[in-house]
Parts: sequence; structure tokens; C-alpha cells
Amino acid sequence: LTATAAELGERVSGAVQHAVTELLASGELERHVRRMRHEYARRRAAMVAALSGLTGDTAGMHMVLELPPGSAAAVAAAASERGVEVATLDRYFAGPPAREGLVLGYGAADLAAVSRGCQVIAEILAGVPGARGAGAPR
Repeated sequence: LTATAAELGERVSGAVQHAVTELLASGELERHVRRMRHEYARRRAAMVAALSGLTGDTAGMHMVLELPPGSAAAVAAAASERGVEVATLDRYFAGPPAREGLVLGYGAADLAAVSRGCQVIAEILAGVPGARGAGAPR
């Protein structure tokens, strides 16, 4: 067992193991997970309501906002100027991108920040020819 542990590299400290054991035994970890699932669902719903053209809204902590060709970099730059950071979809392709868009994450932002970010993006999209507007049917 000691040899296997050495091969695996660093181990988790006893204090951390004890803390996790207490979280499991008390049920607090389960309560926390339940609260966070609800909170993430609220953030996801706010994004879906605010922006049309979103895909990937059924799982994960990110969604893709599809955009007209040639517009993602400009939309991302405009959003960044207004304090909203997003990634362009092209960086997730190994070769030439098959689609154009933005990757929007909501795991690290609270509901107010997600709502504000979506509002900023919707305002920017209003000036992008061919982009789907805020709240438009999908």
C-alpha cells in the first residue's frame, strides 16, 4: 500500500480527509450540492431567458451562443470593454471552426452578474447584423 501511495504522488492531508468525512457524515455536503444545483439552475434559466441562440443549456456550467460568421471576436471584445469576459468558440476547435460563437460560463458568477452579463451581450447583439436578439424565440 505504501509503495502504491508513493507512486500516486501527493496525498490528501489528514485534516482535509477528516473535514470531508465530517461533511459526509453530517449531511452538509448533500445539502450544499442540493443548494448549488438549484442556484445553477436559476443562473442557467436567466441566461436562456435573456439570450436566444443558446445551445448546451441542459447540462454543464457553460453554454454556447451561436453568432453570425465573423462576429464572435468583435462581440467578445465589446463585451470585455464593458466588463463581461467571454471566450470565443473557435479556441475550442482543433482545426478550422465549424461554427462561430461565444462560450458563456455561469459557474463562478452570481445571479446578478449573470443577468448583467446577458444584458450587456444582448445590447451588443442588437447592433450585430444577423444576430438573434435578446429574448427572441429559439
